[in-house]
Amino acid sequence: MNDRPVHSIQLANGLRLALFDRSIQIAGDRYRIMVEAAIEIPVSLKWWGDTSPPRTPSIEEIRATLGDPVIFRVRRERNFIDQNEKSAVFQNLCDVLLASANYYAHPRFPARFLLKSYAQSNRQHAANPGSG
Repeated sequence: MNDRPVHSIQLANGLRLALFDRSIQIAGDRYRIMVEAAIEIPVSLKWWGDTSPPRTPSIEEIRATLGDPVIFRVRRERNFIDQNEKSAVFQNLCDVLLASANYYAHPRFPARFLLKSYAQSNRQHAANPGSG
């Protein structure tokens, strides 16, 4: 697996969107073409800007639950792609992910993602209390 981004852009909110090639050969000349977008989000009060920071959970609670930084990841994939179509399909998946860059660049995206991740983590822990 390649841990070096194939493409990276600086977002307007100061974060960096990186695209990774996670494609694999599955059989003969057939591939699963997979592109992963990742954004490293430091847990910080700066994401709340001029609005009041969250009282519950606190930044410390978010950090203790999720770690710091928190990684946003999204994948797009196509399966059973012919070797001759690999490059075109890969580029198309990259274009689809990059088309969402404005959403990820929104000033409120980091705070919303951190709060959503924190809530999901707490729901999962409540549903499986012995698993963590």
